[in-house]
Amino acid sequence: MFLPAPPDGSSPDGSAAGGQSGLPVAQLLAGAAAVGLRNHRAYTRYRTLTDQLREALSSRIRIEQAKGMLAERWNIDADQAFAALRQYARRRRLPLNRVAQAAIERVADDDELRGEAPDRSDGPSWTPQWTSVTSGCDGEPPQRNLPSFGL
Repeated sequence: MFLPAPPDGSSPDGSAAGGQSGLPVAQLLAGAAAVGLRNHRAYTRYRTLTDQLREALSSRIRIEQAKGMLAERWNIDADQAFAALRQYARRRRLPLNRVAQAAIERVADDDELRGEAPDRSDGPSWTPQWTSVTSGCDGEPPQRNLPSFGL
């Protein structure tokens, strides 16, 4: 940090120009302390973020494992198993991660969990119907099949 000398020739701390001053040393120490504090704050922020990301990854792995186990156990697809986990967690106001862990450890009531799984017949109320499009230019219509959604 730069402090200009006053016009009378004395140093910024009030001592004579030729005298020893502790101000530059104090400024250096203060600057170093400020950098250290800034670095510590950044380190703490990144450490917290790293821990949160690590926990999110572990949670996601547990959910995927539970989804696969339930899908295999109940002979349904993974989406239906996930829907059962999610619905069970929502109805009981539990974190999905905790429900997944309970399913993995077979602590959760399997019948209640299974009751939350959607039926295979549950799905979109429409099915795509394929139709031909025969409009084109230069007299030659292209033949393409496009989905026609019967909503």
